[in-house]
Amino acid sequence: MTAPKRETALNALLLCHGVLVAGLALSYPFLTLYFHRDRGLPMGLAGLAVSGAVAAAAVGQALGGELSDVWGCKRVMALAIAFRTAFAAGLAAAVAGAGPSGRSWPCTSAAR
Repeated sequence: MTAPKRETALNALLLCHGVLVAGLALSYPFLTLYFHRDRGLPMGLAGLAVSGAVAAAAVGQALGGELSDVWGCKRVMALAIAFRTAFAAGLAAAVAGAGPSGRSWPCTSAAR
């Protein structure tokens, strides 16, 4: 791959990663409120779920830094985008109620 094509591909990858990270980061405060008000989850548990997702992202970033030294930045960023996309899809499915048996665990079970 020539240098201009490589730079264009890396810029596209950076843009996708930035949009995905910004979208998820902006959703966390609203997600906590949604879980509490609309799904009936106690605020402490909603906060724990969201902070757990943020902590998992921090661990993933630390591992990604080490892996980028071994595999290269482009491969690790592509892998990170794949994982974040899967997380966002799972989050959307949970909010839509597509969990086990059509229920969004733990949101609907906590409302009982």
